[in-house]
Amino acid sequence: LGTSASIGGERVQTILDALADIAADGKLTPVEKQSVRLQWDTILGERAGIQDRADAVSVSRTAYDSAFQTLATYLNAGTTWSSGTPSWLADANLSTTTPIDGPTFRANWKALFDARQALLNAITAAAQTAANRSEERRAGKECRSRGSPYH
Repeated sequence: LGTSASIGGERVQTILDALADIAADGKLTPVEKQSVRLQWDTILGERAGIQDRADAVSVSRTAYDSAFQTLATYLNAGTTWSSGTPSWLADANLSTTTPIDGPTFRANWKALFDARQALLNAITAAAQTAANRSEERRAGKECRSRGSPYH
């Protein structure tokens, strides 16, 4: 994962470091939940756009979707997440401390950020390839039309 990768204007490595610090004691406290909830809201907010961009250029988003679902289910107390805010971060639970498995918490966030970056890289590459093909077709048409007696 590149150090220049960012989410919501924040470097991914900075986010991962903060999440590692949060998970170090095996507890997700009310104050920490506020920070994690902001990260959740950010990744959830960008998710549909990333998926749409991947679909538009026919790039598989399976790894990203899987990593997202794994994190969401973990934050949802192990119950399959379907929408909204996972239970640990829901308004009703923001004032309680939740025990967490630090290594799993960190690994799930890292897996999501890694899959996100890989997908964004693949989207960029596919879009660039499509643009190059389009340019080659356009240039080919111009060359062919110059030689045409009807041009």
